[in-house]
Amino acid sequence: MSQPSAVDLVRRRRFGHYEITEKLGAGGMGDVYRARDLTLGRPVAIKVLRGAASRDPDRLTRFEQEARAASALNHPNIVTIYEVGSADGVRYIAMELVEGKTLRQLLREGPLMTRRALQLAAQAAGGLAEAHDAGIVHRDLKPENIMITRDGRVKILDFGLAKLVASEADEDAITESAELHGTEPGRILGTVRYMSPEQAEGRPLDFRSDQFSCGAILYEMATGRPPFEYVSRSQTLSAIVVEEPPKIATLNPAVPPPLRWIIERCLAKDPAERYASTRDLARDLESVLVHLSEVSPVVPSRGAGPASLAWRDRRRAFVTTALLALVCAVAVVVWVARFRSLTKAVPSAAAPAGLPARRSVAVLGFKNLSGNPEVGWLSTALADMLTTELAAGGRLRTIPGENVGRMKMELSLTDAESLARDTLAKVGRNLGTDTVLLGSYLSLDDQIRLDMRVQDVAAGETVASMAESGTERGLVDLVTRVGSRLRQSMGVEEPPPAEAHVLAAVAPSNLEAQRLYGEGLAKLRVLDGLAARDLLQKAVAADPNSPMVHSALADAWTMLGYDAHAKEEARRAFDLSSHLSREERLSVEARYRETAGEWDKAIGIYRGLLTFFPDNVEYGLRLATAQGTGGKGDEAMETLAKLRSLSAIAARDPRIDLTEASVARSLGDFKRGAAAANRAAAEGRAQGARILVAHALLREAYALDRLGQVSPAGLAAEEARRVYAESGDRAGLAGALNLMGAISWHHGDLEKARATWEECLRIRRQVGYRSGVAASLHNLALVLWEQGDLAGARRSLDDTHSIDRELGDQPAILIQLVDIAGLRHDLGDLAGAKRTGEQAIALSKEIGDRTEAAVALMRVGGALQSEGDLAGAEASYRKALPTLREMGALESIADTLYDLGDLLQARGDLVASRKSHEEAFTIRSGMRAAIESAKSQVALANLATEEGRPEIGEPLLRAATEIFSAQKDAALRSAERADGLAGRSQSPHVRLSVSATAARVHAANGRSAEALRILDPALSEAVRLRLVALQLELRLARSEIESGMGRSSAARDLTVLARDARLRGFGLVARKAEALAARSGPPRSAS
Repeated sequence: MSQPSAVDLVRRRRFGHYEITEKLGAGGMGDVYRARDLTLGRPVAIKVLRGAASRDPDRLTRFEQEARAASALNHPNIVTIYEVGSADGVRYIAMELVEGKTLRQLLREGPLMTRRALQLAAQAAGGLAEAHDAGIVHRDLKPENIMITRDGRVKILDFGLAKLVASEADEDAITESAELHGTEPGRILGTVRYMSPEQAEGRPLDFRSDQFSCGAILYEMATGRPPFEYVSRSQTLSAIVVEEPPKIATLNPAVPPPLRWIIERCLAKDPAERYASTRDLARDLESVLVHLSEVSPVVPSRGAGPASLAWRDRRRAFVTTALLALVCAVAVVVWVARFRSLTKAVPSAAAPAGLPARRSVAVLGFKNLSGNPEVGWLSTALADMLTTELAAGGRLRTIPGENVGRMKMELSLTDAESLARDTLAKVGRNLGTDTVLLGSYLSLDDQIRLDMRVQDVAAGETVASMAESGTERGLVDLVTRVGSRLRQSMGVEEPPPAEAHVLAAVAPSNLEAQRLYGEGLAKLRVLDGLAARDLLQKAVAADPNSPMVHSALADAWTMLGYDAHAKEEARRAFDLSSHLSREERLSVEARYRETAGEWDKAIGIYRGLLTFFPDNVEYGLRLATAQGTGGKGDEAMETLAKLRSLSAIAARDPRIDLTEASVARSLGDFKRGAAAANRAAAEGRAQGARILVAHALLREAYALDRLGQVSPAGLAAEEARRVYAESGDRAGLAGALNLMGAISWHHGDLEKARATWEECLRIRRQVGYRSGVAASLHNLALVLWEQGDLAGARRSLDDTHSIDRELGDQPAILIQLVDIAGLRHDLGDLAGAKRTGEQAIALSKEIGDRTEAAVALMRVGGALQSEGDLAGAEASYRKALPTLREMGALESIADTLYDLGDLLQARGDLVASRKSHEEAFTIRSGMRAAIESAKSQVALANLATEEGRPEIGEPLLRAATEIFSAQKDAALRSAERADGLAGRSQSPHVRLSVSATAARVHAANGRSAEALRILDPALSEAVRLRLVALQLELRLARSEIESGMGRSSAARDLTVLARDARLRGFGLVARKAEALAARSGPPRSAS
């Protein structure tokens, strides 16, 4: 049956139970008519489908299902679908008739008042969010599909239809442009330019595709041009997928950073980098609207290009008006500081020029007057909840509770009802706050009386007092009422409706969960990670749906070194954060991205937070930390420089210097790091921030050690250890001991390093810091390895490997595999060394660690070299070196060059060997690695002897001997007693090498029989272990001794040895054997 034409429908007037009155428009997929529903007597719009879609049963079924789903949406900003049906063989959709104009038409008429423009944007975002929450994706969002009614209400059109449009093949996929609303017929770019990259490539779509389209619309409104504008459809689609749009600031500098950030996030190529929820976009707009006043349109600047079209100029005028208002709006939005911050806030005076200073408040906690320690949890719980409540709406800048806890430890401050003037001043300097809230509570039989005092830091006195009563079970209600009264007393407005009930949404939902949460937080505040974890796990069991509890538990897991568990809890907090305020949700997401190691995403979030709230140094410090950790140290330094420019107070903030020291370390700029840490320590002392001072001293000690200033480094580390101990920060104490051990290790004092690391291990076991325990065991394994206790080193490495597997720490597991491969080589297990090294290479590829992959390759090369496969070993070394050089892994570069030098010497290429060993020695000397430098000196001395220049080698050996003699390790000091070491060493490489040396010493002293007695079992062991290089060396030593004894078989054995060595590439042994054979005369015949 043929479909009736548009003319037919108008002439017939009747279409099912609708009366057609006129045609409104036409598009590539159908025609739209004004009609009247004869049954209900209401005006409607009828869209009649035509083309291939109307003849495909499968597509029609999917279309009807989605259209019905859209019709179930009940939102004032979404056009209502009344009916999906069929009449006279024609499929149609009956929908709400919207009288008004499209957004495109409205913008063409001229600039809008700012408040109205933002109201329209907020409505559109709210409608889109409602659809997305219901699982409906528009897929064809554009200004032509956004209608504004005569009374100013936004209506989004064509939900449920866009999927069908996108399903059409070839040109039909995108030709239904804005024709329905009066734009040029056939202009396909009207739709294409708003497509997302995934839509342009035909990939699966979700709600974030609509966000991209929304970002494209916002971009065009802000700059007067689409983000991707080309002549042809194919060029535009390609640009959407692979190109970045021109920077907004270059097209219109008047666009403020907050709006730029919103647009850029919407236009991210990767959907995962856009908004996690479209409702967040709506919340951004709503939070600005709350504080806006009417602003008149402004005239666009004369700097606009002369080629701009008039309608673009008018739109830019509208946008400029809106953006100026946004700048004002940003001033009143503030970070909700309850969620995890590593650093403390700064005074309100740090607000940038042009932004009003906001009052800051620190809730210190409340003194328990009940005489019952079982209700002591209320102090922390009340303070934490009240901090969250006061942060709602952004009128106050609150100090994070973890900063308050650290301050109490530093100042040895207990809960008090009020503070004296001098103590109040110290608290204000330490926390960077101008207002302090504290008091007391009395809890009896579920009844709570809370007495509060508001103290002004500058005035040094109490400026307000109040009391409020409630019940333990009504704790949230009590805190909400307290917060309202406190805001009134401080002259602060109530939060907007959207944030008026934030506390109820985030706090634990029942009394038991609140109690466990409060007790767990209290333990976190005093750095007791074990107790905090246990309590917070119980709190999660009592209320699994509180993002606050999951976030706190993530912190506890991090404190204990369980990164995988921390990541999981942070993810759960993020998944549950949909009802949080916009700021809280972003902070929770940033925390999750950090634990997941997604540094680029964390950087993007913190950059956005700093853009929206530029007077909050917290965001800047978090941003710089994420940039430094994520390998963007130069960007981190730029961020810190901007933070210092906020104000004179910010310029003196020791946290900025402390962060600079950490970033400088990541960049290898130890001079800058030492200077920044020194400044941080000085300012920290002035503030009485003892723990911050200890942190700074530790960073200064590390930098000074790397600069070769060993004595000052040791003094700084020792002072940090003392401060941590006095402050009760046991985790910090362990960290100081760890660095002190590392300094001793680097400078060759193995015994001191071992004792220090053993103390560090003891403390870390006590506090439950599992990843720290693993690190300490690994460090001890290195000492034992160097001291020759290979069995002890293997036990420590095995224990470390077990903990790392328990923690799921793949990078640490990789490091252990690399070291185990090296240890197995030294134990003579060459097959095991190669196997473990290959496992490490596979894991390094899996996790993308190129440095450890190269180190593992070097370990495999060592095993191949000992097996006698010099070609394979050299290939491994030379393949590893470029990567190690690129990554700047100096220690591993030196180790590889050292092994390569030994290989080249064994081959007989003494010139190349010297070059390799000299470079290794230069690197090790520059790193102040005493023991490794001494090893290089010994290698160069031996090389000089082989070159016939013993006078060059003698001073090198003397210098190395001084270093080895300085060790307080009996095994190293007894290295000169070759016989004893040969019998005791757990390394067959050492044992058999020493056997060859000992045999030569005995023979030189006329004890040839004793020499051969040593060599025979040594050679048998080398054969059993397949240590080819050592086999050749031992055979050479035996032939030397037998030749000196005049044995007739010596010449023949030397000839065979020379041939075997030559075949395997051991040129040095081959030449020695050949020369000795020539001096011994021709081998005698068997007859």
